[in-house]
Amino acid sequence: MWVLIKFQMQLKGQPKWHEQLTIETWGKGIERLYALRDFRVTARSGETLVSATSSWLILNKDTGRPQRFNIEADGFPWQPQKEEMETNLEKVAEVREGKHVATFRVHFSDIDANRHVGSAKYMQWVMDSHPPDLLERTVPQAIELSYLTEAVLNDEVRIFSNQADDKELCSLRRAKDDKELCRAQIKWGRNVLAQ
Repeated sequence: MWVLIKFQMQLKGQPKWHEQLTIETWGKGIERLYALRDFRVTARSGETLVSATSSWLILNKDTGRPQRFNIEADGFPWQPQKEEMETNLEKVAEVREGKHVATFRVHFSDIDANRHVGSAKYMQWVMDSHPPDLLERTVPQAIELSYLTEAVLNDEVRIFSNQADDKELCSLRRAKDDKELCRAQIKWGRNVLAQ
């Protein structure tokens, strides 16, 4: 099974209402046991709104052990000469002395085909852990997520935050055993659309 280990994203612009967007993705190569996949979201004008990169492992579903990947045997569109942004395989820094900011429970609609919480849900929880007035005044300019272990149905997930200037570190932890599930780093900027 494919497992997302790290996701990095730079948000460069916002789409206009009803604007048609183009989303592209491609594999750019293998580094150690990681398969690297890039993304680009562009506006109709050709302006890049989002650049992203992701790092994946293939795990044996029965043993949980990483498997080697063979690009030649895969049907995915590999373009090793095309790089949207540089991939950083290092984990997001650990949150030290973080403040508890929110708690969420895993519902059935949060889990994927492997019966784990889907990767996008962690980002939703991180964003939802902030007060609406902050989200109206600021926007994320860059986001990094390191996925450490899975959350499953009915888990309670607690979010801890440590913010310094325009950078914030978040730790998502399972409440029953304090196991860290995911780490996030967000670089915040002013929302130019806010009045």
